[in-house]
Amino acid sequence: MYSRQGLPGSFELNQRISALLAGFRVLLAAALVVIAALQGTPVLLGERYPLAFLALACLYALLAICIALLLRGPTARPLLLAWLQIFVDIACIVLMVHTAGGAGTGIEGLLVVFVVGVGMTLPARSAYLAAAVAALALLFEQSLSFLAGVAPANSFIAAGAAGAIMLLMAVAVQPLVRHVRETSELARQRGIDLQNLAQLNEYIIQNLREAILVIDEQQTIRLINQTAM
Repeated sequence: MYSRQGLPGSFELNQRISALLAGFRVLLAAALVVIAALQGTPVLLGERYPLAFLALACLYALLAICIALLLRGPTARPLLLAWLQIFVDIACIVLMVHTAGGAGTGIEGLLVVFVVGVGMTLPARSAYLAAAVAALALLFEQSLSFLAGVAPANSFIAAGAAGAIMLLMAVAVQPLVRHVRETSELARQRGIDLQNLAQLNEYIIQNLREAILVIDEQQTIRLINQTAM
């Protein structure tokens, strides 16, 4: 879970996942801004509303930087921060899909990456909910475009496919995430056990009545207990 509850190692794992996604989000948003600002004819991105697409890309880049800065600071409420990322990704990407020409332009694929990625840091039910909300947002955008007469009926296929992929991937990655968390926690616990064992050995050696002195080939003292001193 994206908290300090449950497996203690989960918090550190979630931080690494979020940091990776935050960096990718910033780079991607910056690339969208550059492409939208420098593109000529034909229009590569934002075919339907080019200026609106550029404005949204700039907004998304600004929000991506803010999220990255928040993740670098104290994460006292990581669950809230995870939902903030999902909200920003869904809102900005769905609006960019609309200005770009609707589902089928490929931009909806970005939503799959971020919703599933951030969902890996959430409890399973929350991850499924996030994927469902994103899928419904895509279908809602497509419905508005179709009713406005700017999108054909067959574009529902692309929106539905993207939504189905998000839901399937959200379900599929949860067992893997659970296994990784358990493995991370096991490694952390074994590290603690080894540290405790080393401290116990040090205590025993220092409190022996016999003198213990260990030197290396250069005659440097590597270990000495209280009796030897």
